[in-house]
Amino acid sequence: MYCDRIYTYTGFNLMWIINSSIDVHKLLGSCNYANNLLTYDFSTLYTSIPHDKLKNEIAFLVHKAFKGMDKKYIKVTSSSAFWTDDKPEHSSSISCSQLIILIN
Repeated sequence: MYCDRIYTYTGFNLMWIINSSIDVHKLLGSCNYANNLLTYDFSTLYTSIPHDKLKNEIAFLVHKAFKGMDKKYIKVTSSSAFWTDDKPEHSSSISCSQLIILIN
């Protein structure tokens, strides 16, 4: 994961998932560099999007990505993922239609 690598190299944690901003306020309250702190609640941001429309739009983007890369599969290994035309040897490769089925 990108944020894990950043943390390994710099010691900075860029990924924060919290249930309460109180913990963040306590953590940063003792720091001199936390002058402005804003919090936002995104829990209800997209709840009114119809699922059928959302799934159609995501399918459109998946098709567009596969077409743009001009490849048949995404191959996933233990350390990376990449586009390929090679026929899948194992279940670690996924086609455009398979990905859309999984998303649905």
